[in-house]
Amino acid sequence: MQDSKVTGIILAGGKSSRMGSNKALMLYKNQRLIDIAISVVKPLVNEILVSSNELIPNLSNRIISDVFENTGPIGGLYSCLKESNTDINLVIPCDVPLVSTSFYSLMLEKIESFDAVIPRHSKGKLEPLIGIYHKNVLPMMEEQINQHVYKLVNLLERLNVYYIVIPKSADLKNLNYPTDLL
Repeated sequence: MQDSKVTGIILAGGKSSRMGSNKALMLYKNQRLIDIAISVVKPLVNEILVSSNELIPNLSNRIISDVFENTGPIGGLYSCLKESNTDINLVIPCDVPLVSTSFYSLMLEKIESFDAVIPRHSKGKLEPLIGIYHKNVLPMMEEQINQHVYKLVNLLERLNVYYIVIPKSADLKNLNYPTDLL
């Protein structure tokens, strides 16, 4: 995996209905959430794509709009994978500011013979928006979207996935409400 090129995909296209405004632009510890996500993945990737249907000010990375409208995160992920120039793609939502570069590095080590590497909590809950996806999943994603099945966990059931148990040190808490930013 050492010599492989990797694309970082930042999911920043959600409706942010619980937050009240665009999450990517919200400040957490005096930094925009989008900038925190970029800093987490930047050491591991060759290029960063941002999934968003809105303009994000002061961003030098390429913004990818959804190919399929109103499909949720699977649509944003699909659109970015389609634009990615690499087989290996690291995915991070913009609202998990405490996830670490080292956690992604650990996941990257496992991708070689799998379609995806996805974190799993000890009680079984999956984190499909935080992970590594191989570009070969695109046909299955498109098929699923065309069937109006938008849950990523449904896609994972069809893939060869390595589930990595989340270490206690990994903080994958996402921020949904303005009070979460405090």
